[in-house]
Amino acid sequence: MFRRDRASFVGSDASRAMDGNSHSLRVPPGIILLALRGIAVIFLSGLSLIGDVSAASPELTDDTGSGAKPDCHFGVFPHLTPRRLAAAYAPVTQKFSERLGRECHFSTKSTFTGFSAALRAQAYDISLIQAFDYAAAFEMGKYLPLAFSKDQVKAIFVVHRDSGVRRLEDLRGKAIGLPPAQAVASVLALPMLTELGITIGEGSDLRHYRNHNACLHAVLIRKIFSCVTAPVPLRSFQVHGSDRLQRIAESTAKPGALFVVHGKMPPQDREAVLQEILSWDDGDEARRHLRRMGRAKGFVSIEEASPEMRDTLKRPVSTD
Repeated sequence: MFRRDRASFVGSDASRAMDGNSHSLRVPPGIILLALRGIAVIFLSGLSLIGDVSAASPELTDDTGSGAKPDCHFGVFPHLTPRRLAAAYAPVTQKFSERLGRECHFSTKSTFTGFSAALRAQAYDISLIQAFDYAAAFEMGKYLPLAFSKDQVKAIFVVHRDSGVRRLEDLRGKAIGLPPAQAVASVLALPMLTELGITIGEGSDLRHYRNHNACLHAVLIRKIFSCVTAPVPLRSFQVHGSDRLQRIAESTAKPGALFVVHGKMPPQDREAVLQEILSWDDGDEARRHLRRMGRAKGFVSIEEASPEMRDTLKRPVSTD
């Protein structure tokens, strides 16, 4: 279950309410503090959909003897802003709830470091991660692979249409932005930049941004000449924002996102989640789910995945 830090409030020494006869009613300060803390918990619960939450290891079995199924927690790696991820994955979260017969809650983090910490804390029953992060996810939380996205990931260099930059070589000596260092787009882009003699270090024109959206926005306002991004965040940014971005170079494509489930999840629940994910290839409503997630294609089970996909489970993405 998630544990949210309670906000602390300072109450007044006394609270008075006057009735029509001008008699005063004194409310003990302890009662006021309890009421305010309750309001704080409700408020923080609403924020959990779009911001960071702290989590303990989920209880995947019911120890209360009530027979009620525990809630399910679904986490997605921060390739978009928390607000956009919450909106994109709300329908999917509801579908998981229906399949499992229990309430499912969406959560994400604003940073890759925070998301990794949540995996390490085993905060999620179901999670969508970068495929090349799987080995670490297994070590951190004993997560099991379930289904690969058919959409591959690659590093995409974009510039403003009016920048005058048309080739990767034109970026020498110019400011370039990247997503966080843990993002696969950064991993794939750095060797390409190294070949041009562009490296991160003191006096470098390279800098990492908090997320893809911030990096892309920096190109639009001419703060940097180019941003390194990936297909899904670029597609989402263009839908919500601008057609003023132009691609000038791309890396080779690698396996992209991967659905995993916690190892303690019962086999019948794993199968129910898998069947829901695979159903997104079938029908208009299912395809709308994919478009909300910024994905052009559906998912394939581990058993049906290509050798290249399965090889990603054993080792990180190669930059060769």
